[in-house]
Amino acid sequence: MNPVDDPRGKPATPPSGDADDDVIVLGDGEDDIVVFDHHKRDGAGREPASKAVDVGVAAKASASASEWTVLVVDDEPDIHTVTRLALDGFRIDGCRLRLLEARSGEHARQLLQAEPDCAVVLLDVVMETDDAGLAVARWIRDELKNPLVRIVLRTGQPGVTPEETVMSSYDIHDYYAKTEISARRLRNAVTSGVRAWRDLQTMNLQRQALEQAQVTIVQSLKEKETLLREIHHRVKNNLQIMSSLLRLQGERMPSQEARDLIEESVMRVQSMALIHQHLYGVESLDRVDLADYTRVLAESLRILLAPSVRLRVDATTAAISINQAIPAGLIVNELLTNAFKYGVSKRGSPEARVEEGRTGPGCDVRVEVGITNGTIRVAVLDAGPGLPDDINLKKASSIGLHLIHLLTRQLRGTLAYDGDQGARFVLTFLPDEHGRGLLERPADEQAGPALGKTPR
Repeated sequence: MNPVDDPRGKPATPPSGDADDDVIVLGDGEDDIVVFDHHKRDGAGREPASKAVDVGVAAKASASASEWTVLVVDDEPDIHTVTRLALDGFRIDGCRLRLLEARSGEHARQLLQAEPDCAVVLLDVVMETDDAGLAVARWIRDELKNPLVRIVLRTGQPGVTPEETVMSSYDIHDYYAKTEISARRLRNAVTSGVRAWRDLQTMNLQRQALEQAQVTIVQSLKEKETLLREIHHRVKNNLQIMSSLLRLQGERMPSQEARDLIEESVMRVQSMALIHQHLYGVESLDRVDLADYTRVLAESLRILLAPSVRLRVDATTAAISINQAIPAGLIVNELLTNAFKYGVSKRGSPEARVEEGRTGPGCDVRVEVGITNGTIRVAVLDAGPGLPDDINLKKASSIGLHLIHLLTRQLRGTLAYDGDQGARFVLTFLPDEHGRGLLERPADEQAGPALGKTPR
């Protein structure tokens, strides 16, 4: 191939390498224009197959580039010459333009596959066919999978491809009739396209970074969930071991009173172990459904303390944090233990139990759990002899009732009670999401009505 004179009068300098590359570098220095005149083929004379562009790789490669790549696709040599002259020495945001030239749609496809960081394509519509440019535009999006490169259509026959039809049917950046393009408008179109491509590249990199961060976070969360489940499982096992040790110690106690005290401690430990057992088997590791927990706890205590007692649990979902689940679970354990021990009618056989009253027909102990107006509510009712009028928690000799008072304060809740037609205790507190949490109140501030109880 013979050197081609540069429009500015400078001889063209052929590049180093094989002559088959068919590349001509026009001019010299930072204003060089790279012109691809012919199709590249492989050793067998075949054109390369299409392959999708990795826009992430292209974005990273272009991030540190000192030039913007613009592909001019047109079958008219004069259009290439005019475009080179109009963009000669033109810079966008301090970076020069690197011009590539293609004379057909097929040639454009080859260059776009080889140049994944191409920012703008100045694309003629009518070339080897009336819709060759439109076919390239659709190929870029559908087959090359390159949504970033900005396509500016230029046509000398706007009647063949009306602007409104093209803009609504194809993903292109802009549309011009060749007769309307001046050097200023061409530069504006290229500037707009380059900056849009740059911004899209930036957003694409950010999206990829976010996706990678999301993958990392999800993996980290899975690992932490596995670890937390294992921790809950081990804590539950350790608490069960503590229960067994306490029971062994209780069997060696000389008095029944001491054995009963140790058994009460065992039940408290088991109520905490039940929390960790629940968390080990559920999807959420930071929330406990107080309703499910209470059902299991109540039935376990009934079987252990009073198998013949008729129990009823009315509970709806009430999710609380693990920080609240431990004190709330201990309170429920103490109230239920009290109810099963002292809150059942002593009037003879099971058939003589109270059938009407606070607990309802056919029921000795009833538990209610739910949420009312955003407040957790737990009620324990029994059909026993009720409560003494002078009951006061602070002066009570019962460790269990004193523990209830302290835990209610820890929850910043209230505990109301009365003793008509059996005993009724109602615990209310706000879940953590209301912003109160587990904060101690001042020592002189009560958590509700004065509460206390001696064994009935």
